[in-house]
Amino acid sequence: IDITSSGVWTNQLIDINVGAQAATGDVMNIALGATAVSAQALVIDSSGASSTDGWVLSGDNSGNAIWTGDMLNFRTGTGDASGDVIDITLEAGATDAQAMVVNNAAASDQAGWGFGVLSSGVFTSSMFQFDDTGNAAWTGNIFDIDTGTGNHTGNLVDLNIEASTNGDAQGIVINASGPPDQAGWAMEVNATGIFTSPVIDVDVAATSSGN
Repeated sequence: IDITSSGVWTNQLIDINVGAQAATGDVMNIALGATAVSAQALVIDSSGASSTDGWVLSGDNSGNAIWTGDMLNFRTGTGDASGDVIDITLEAGATDAQAMVVNNAAASDQAGWGFGVLSSGVFTSSMFQFDDTGNAAWTGNIFDIDTGTGNHTGNLVDLNIEASTNGDAQGIVINASGPPDQAGWAMEVNATGIFTSPVIDVDVAATSSGN
């Protein structure tokens, strides 16, 4: 199918409506054969300054149905793949772009509702990795959390080191190879409110010999 448009059109070039029926087939099914190693299933190239939300891909559960399947589902297969499942490059001029934004108006009650990782394999590398490969003099924070003024009771960071055979896990490790000259370079606490509980609280339930 080859579609070339030069006019100002206002309707859909391709419009598919499955209707209210118990369909089980796919609306679109693309199979790349074993030798189509240079083919791409979907390519979008835009030269315009798009201002419409979802101009690349838009999904809306406008019927407010209670769905149970995943909106996006990727499976790598068992081969020793080396490509990324999702690769995002923010180019030099895109200073106001954000790689991923989650807006939540729900009273979420599922663990990992913002981002969840379930690992059953033995991994040997970091799950989250930040590396200033360009050695740029950045001034923004790598992590920035604002709690808001609500009467929240959850923790900002919650670490649960479960019982294991060797017990070699560490909660936080800081390695500094530079000459730090800032007060609180490892950890800094600035409290402007009146606090009534300890800043750091250690409660040991078992007999311990460590410091």
